[in-house]
Amino acid sequence: METVRLKMLLARVWLLMVAGLLLIFISCGGDRITEGDNINPSPDPTGPINPGTGNYGGGSDEDLSGCLNEKYTQVPTSTKRIDILIIVDTSGSMGDELKVVGEQFAAFINVLKTAEPDLDYQVAVMLAHAESPQSGILWQPGACTNPPVIHGGPGIDYATSVEAPLRCKLTHFVQAAESESKGEAGITAIIKATGSNLSHFKSNGFFRENTALSVIFVADENDICHAPPGYKESDGAEAVFRKSGKCNGITPSIAYSQMKSVLGVQPLTLAGLVNTNVKSSNYGWGYLGEVSNLGYPGVVNLAGGDGIATQISQTPSQVASALSSISKKVNHSLKTKDTFEVRSSVVRIESVHVAGKEVAFQYNPGTHVVTITTSDAGGAGDMISIRSCSK
Repeated sequence: METVRLKMLLARVWLLMVAGLLLIFISCGGDRITEGDNINPSPDPTGPINPGTGNYGGGSDEDLSGCLNEKYTQVPTSTKRIDILIIVDTSGSMGDELKVVGEQFAAFINVLKTAEPDLDYQVAVMLAHAESPQSGILWQPGACTNPPVIHGGPGIDYATSVEAPLRCKLTHFVQAAESESKGEAGITAIIKATGSNLSHFKSNGFFRENTALSVIFVADENDICHAPPGYKESDGAEAVFRKSGKCNGITPSIAYSQMKSVLGVQPLTLAGLVNTNVKSSNYGWGYLGEVSNLGYPGVVNLAGGDGIATQISQTPSQVASALSSISKKVNHSLKTKDTFEVRSSVVRIESVHVAGKEVAFQYNPGTHVVTITTSDAGGAGDMISIRSCSK
């Protein structure tokens, strides 16, 4: 009996020793999973957000070295159609500028048509109002007999069929009350246009399917909801408007994401046409300064390589030159892409491959934009892989 009890005791000791050794092995082994470990290191398979293009998706695979293979599927433009929306500041100082823009807009169309003679384009105007009856809808003044959306394209004469109606819209704008927004709420207007008022645009033939979009903000100061850091707030109408809560949810990222949602894979270009004669050093756009992430410059910069800001005076030649520069950016967006914006934490780019072939490139760390410098950036369906590292 004693022998049996001894054997049972030894068996229990042996089991305890084995269990102890097993616990030690698990606590020290390389396959241990603890809270905070990434069980699946691959990011969302839909791929990183690429505000520089918007026409790519494919995924990414990150390794332990801090490097990421950002993958994009090249999707060339499948349409020769573009809708152009001009969003205008209607504060009292804008009359002369809008007149000049209407007179010189031919420079914008000429660049487009020279690059693509068969381009089917439409132009419309929207006022930068927040709460007036004109907020977030197509502008159609009573003095103008043409439809809200001006259609141009092959066989349509710009001077008679497009220029005259456009100039009528731009020179017959209405101001918003100071308590409303002073007509300086373009971000609010585009959020409404691509959100709650989308059906209004669709019913008027704007935001067409399989159609690119170019949005041009025309202003002489930033959106009313986005005062720059350090701006000395007064007790005036602008301050009252900002403090009222009417700017809640009015952000560049929401405006940008809604525009992209409406377009799908079609190209989006964003531009600012800015008169620097008024308040440029006080509450102006400051594209390269401290307000580059706020208001109009904020949403334009989200477009990365497909965004452009031009600061001008009211000189007709300068306005024409700025419009030509914007149009060249639009033309670029309508072609197969060779620029890609990578994540902001990137320290270096190790390589770029197109359809499995390594290609030459340039990287701008300031804008996080990779540019393929060879003549061939791939065709439809080709995989573009950018190996970027954050360490």
